[in-house]
Amino acid sequence: MFSSKQRGALILFIFLIATGFYVRWSWAQWYKPNTALEFVRSHTIQQSSKTNTTQPIVWDTFNPNTISVEGLMQLGLNEKTANRIEHYRQKGGLFRSPREVFKIYGIDSDWVQKAQPFMIINSIKPQGLFKEYPEARVKNVAKTQNKIELNTADSLALLSIRGIGPVFAHRILKYRSLLGGFASVNQLMEVYGWDTEKQNAVQNAVYVNLQYIVKINLNTADFKTVNRHPYISYELTKRIFDWKRKTILTLENTREIVNDPVLWIKLLPYLQF
Repeated sequence: MFSSKQRGALILFIFLIATGFYVRWSWAQWYKPNTALEFVRSHTIQQSSKTNTTQPIVWDTFNPNTISVEGLMQLGLNEKTANRIEHYRQKGGLFRSPREVFKIYGIDSDWVQKAQPFMIINSIKPQGLFKEYPEARVKNVAKTQNKIELNTADSLALLSIRGIGPVFAHRILKYRSLLGGFASVNQLMEVYGWDTEKQNAVQNAVYVNLQYIVKINLNTADFKTVNRHPYISYELTKRIFDWKRKTILTLENTREIVNDPVLWIKLLPYLQF
């Protein structure tokens, strides 16, 4: 028979063996593939709940003097910076040019560079890419009440303008349809048969409003729709769709696809992503 010391040692030995087996069993259960996967999933969910997921920015024209805080946040600004802009405006601050947005403390310079082409400030010549389109903004009603808005005018309205007859009224409406709307009065020069003399005659009788432009979403439009636009050649359409097969199109990579600064300026008012 065992002595009391031997029995105690035996009990301790059995306890240690049982503990070892339990630890190994627990460890194996913890690292089963499904259990580990569930841990990763739950951990990812917890982390994502703490982090604000950012949606891709869909750029469109905006006025920094009137856009809401929510609108600024949708364009990629954080809430603190958007509220600073709102506070600046409530105190009587006014942005007279897109570059003046740098007045706001802590604003991201990269954001300003990306947003600048889309900033349209009433009664002030736009900067950046829109400098080629001095009329491409919403004008004061007092200054335009006697003018014809090209993107909403019908044939009768066009015929009321001195220098535009039935033939050119028809051509203007047809070209407007192909473009998706005029971004500049100067685009009348692209209408077949239009000349400088006619342009000078109607220059002060018409204006354009960008909000009526019909844009093309390059990520969802079909080949025929994209290729139909007067500024997009067949070769460029092919390049666009080659890229679409590989990745989502963005403002940045589409600029690379176009690879022509002059054409890019002309196309920009008609694109969305």
